[in-house]
Amino acid sequence: MAIDKEARLDKLYSAPLAEFTALRNEIASELAAEGLGEEAAEVKKLKKPPVTAWATNLLARGARSKLEELIAASESMEQGLSAGRGDAVSSATADRRRVLTALRKEAARILEEGGHSAGAAHLERIVRNLQFAAADATTREELLRGRLSSDVEPSGLEAAFGTVGEDAAERKAQERKREQRRKDLTGDLAEAEKFLAGAQKAAKEADMAAAAARKRVEDAEAEIAKLTRRLDSLED
Repeated sequence: MAIDKEARLDKLYSAPLAEFTALRNEIASELAAEGLGEEAAEVKKLKKPPVTAWATNLLARGARSKLEELIAASESMEQGLSAGRGDAVSSATADRRRVLTALRKEAARILEEGGHSAGAAHLERIVRNLQFAAADATTREELLRGRLSSDVEPSGLEAAFGTVGEDAAERKAQERKREQRRKDLTGDLAEAEKFLAGAQKAAKEADMAAAAARKRVEDAEAEIAKLTRRLDSLED
């Protein structure tokens, strides 16, 4: 009977949204008639999901492989952040963006075929449902089963950055990259300044040596001129 109940719930969350309440009540009545009063009461309490959660559920059921790719990318992104690996975060972020783009297009199709608006507000909310649920171990199970009863709010990685996780994680990775680059450039600058000081010292010493050499040349020329005059005087 438990399996039959699960199958009925799958049918409930896969049905057109307009049929949810009537179908929920029908399933509850069937369970009650079968002597499963507790299960019937649980089903009776199920709330009709908003259209965005409903569409997210259909996405989870119809695009399972894409959903698994999204979850894998979210896990890789979190691991990259924990390890401080900006390259891993950037790669995972790109993977997640690619999958979300494909899922967004599929969401638009589901909404339109179901007679609902596929406007930007609905699509953005569905994308956020996917992002937030994929990044949270608890909500992820509901997402995989296609049984979200409401839109998903951020938690964990997403909540920590206070924005959509993709942007937040990428910004965090870029911040770490910039900080490392800043440290590298600071070190390079210190080396360059040290080299310049050495070059300036060498140039000064070279100038002094050149001046001394010019003085010696001038002294030699003066001595030659002096000796030449003395030689000329002897000839006279």
